[in-house]
Amino acid sequence: ATSYQVATGLPRIRYTLLQTALYLQDRWKSRPNLTLMPGLRYTFQTDPNTFGNFAPRFGVSWAPSASKKSLVITGHIGLFASTIDALVTSQAVRFNLGRQTSAMFYSVPLSGSSNSAAIFTQYKLAPHLNQSSNWQAQLGLQYEFPKHWVAEVNEYYTRGWGTLRLRNINSPVKGDPYGLRPFVPNLNMQEFQQSGRFGGDFQYVRIEQNSLKRIQLFLGYFRSSVRSDADTPLTEPQS
Repeated sequence: ATSYQVATGLPRIRYTLLQTALYLQDRWKSRPNLTLMPGLRYTFQTDPNTFGNFAPRFGVSWAPSASKKSLVITGHIGLFASTIDALVTSQAVRFNLGRQTSAMFYSVPLSGSSNSAAIFTQYKLAPHLNQSSNWQAQLGLQYEFPKHWVAEVNEYYTRGWGTLRLRNINSPVKGDPYGLRPFVPNLNMQEFQQSGRFGGDFQYVRIEQNSLKRIQLFLGYFRSSVRSDADTPLTEPQS
């Protein structure tokens, strides 16, 4: 084998994580065929502490005909905040070079060095870590056919920033695990940073039958095309 990893210490940890969300929404029917829906969502959590996460929302529903509402056009737009997963905090608390340690050993052919010392790994949270944000927009058409058949088409757009991902801020300069590093020798400092982004669009089409009392019939199709440079909080960015 060219390398092997050894984890030692106490894997069991204890910490308190509190997550709470509040949501307010008003539904205002300004006209018989026009409905406005403003809203506001607030989320906060502890460990890490994130408190300033206000996310306004707005929706509208409009029927071209006030008397016959077989066709309805809907639109929504808003900001969203994603809480920091408990796995991120637990990883930083567990592998803090005191409670539990993770050591990697490389063989001579891989490292190009005769050094056999352990390369330790530390996980840490970046300063001022906050919840990641994204905005989402929706435009939809809904039409009711005779005998209570309903067809619906929706288009969604989303853009996000501040997505969590890992970055080794003390990686070796020339790629040799035992080579020169910016801060501390023989240590990988994996830091959770908000440097990821994502964006894309997706479509949803549905046909539904609403006249049956005990049986619901519907057929749907969903297509998604979203790209991100941070698949999960524990994914390191690729250069």
